[in-house]
Amino acid sequence: MLVVFDDPLGAAHFLRVARREMSAAGVRVPLWVSDRETLDEAGPLGRAWTAPGLWEGDYAFS
Repeated sequence: MLVVFDDPLGAAHFLRVARREMSAAGVRVPLWVSDRETLDEAGPLGRAWTAPGLWEGDYAFS
């Protein structure tokens, strides 16, 4: 699932909540999150995406 937020703060908060909820439920959802500015800079196929547990951007498609 790809989710894009208007600002990095919303994306970071969503990732924190998603990581906590996936851990509590014992499930792993293929989740990639970014914000509009990062997508504009790196492009949708660039290192613009972050997943729960990652600290820096990565490629959602490899």
